[in-house]
Amino acid sequence: MFLPFVFLLLAFFVGAIPTGYLIGKYYSIDIRKVGSGNTGATNVKRACGKKAGLLTLICDILKGSFAVVILSNLYGNRVSLADGSEFSAFIGLAAILGHCFSPFLGFKGGKGVATSLGVFLVLSPYSAVIALICYAVVKKGFGFVSLGSLISAISIPVANYLFISRYGLNVFWISVIAALLIIIRHKENIRRLLNKEELRA
Repeated sequence: MFLPFVFLLLAFFVGAIPTGYLIGKYYSIDIRKVGSGNTGATNVKRACGKKAGLLTLICDILKGSFAVVILSNLYGNRVSLADGSEFSAFIGLAAILGHCFSPFLGFKGGKGVATSLGVFLVLSPYSAVIALICYAVVKKGFGFVSLGSLISAISIPVANYLFISRYGLNVFWISVIAALLIIIRHKENIRRLLNKEELRA
């Protein structure tokens, strides 16, 4: 039982790497003290520019993918684009939790969208592509990053349920947990959307 715990802890710390905060510091900005205070790509983009936001997005996605592929393989599970083994799913969840509750930032962090995308690009790529399409359509139609993120987060467990014979029950339930976490982390955005106070991209 000790070895799985070690790998889950490693995944948590990979996810916990505060990429948005570190990129903000490169620009001499404490991203936690500007805008929404969030360390995700959207706030970094608004505070530091498009290049910094894009770099944060890419790094946050890679954290999720790296954790699942590398750590799962080191543990002994062969992970491919169509493989969602039980332990790999829990590795992915640990990375998402690390991103949202980074011990390097006092157990605060991002909202989990990009890191979740990185996780499900490996565990359930068809579902991740559907989520990306949902995000793009909603973002284009309404202009809100937060709304696009929420709809895409909800779409992943829905898609994983439809593809449950391909990706398995564990990946489905992990995606449900990830979606609920993302929704909870967006509670202020939801409030602003309802009050028509949310900033557009």
